[in-house]
Amino acid sequence: MFDPSWVWLASGILLLVAAAIFGGHLFLLDLAVAAFVLALVTSMKTDLAVSHQVLIYLLTTLLLLPAGYRLAQRFAGAYAHRMVAPADAYAGRYGVLVQRGRGVGVLVDDEVFPARGAEGQELRPGDRVRIERMVGITAWVRPGN
Repeated sequence: MFDPSWVWLASGILLLVAAAIFGGHLFLLDLAVAAFVLALVTSMKTDLAVSHQVLIYLLTTLLLLPAGYRLAQRFAGAYAHRMVAPADAYAGRYGVLVQRGRGVGVLVDDEVFPARGAEGQELRPGDRVRIERMVGITAWVRPGN
């Protein structure tokens, strides 16, 4: 006799492989988890009609999708400090000049940006500075007091 749980299990595995190939898209992961849930349900209740299987699959997908996105946002929030802030977010902030290759950079929030003197002044590592503006990734700085 035909066992639909194997079809749903194979579908879930194929969706996981597709998610891995296409960069772990959350929607594909949600579809895979819903397929695994349905594989479990159909292994316990083998006489479930196809229309009921599709309905359970769609409902599971719709229920899991918001929860998956919320979980992904929460997980991504743990790494939010590593995301680059907009350039104007650094204006007015204070940092310390550090050696950066052959030049000088300003260290702000564990990030080092190339630094240039706002009025062409000489910059020395160890000096405290205030960021006047950002142009691209370069910080234009003034001595900080």
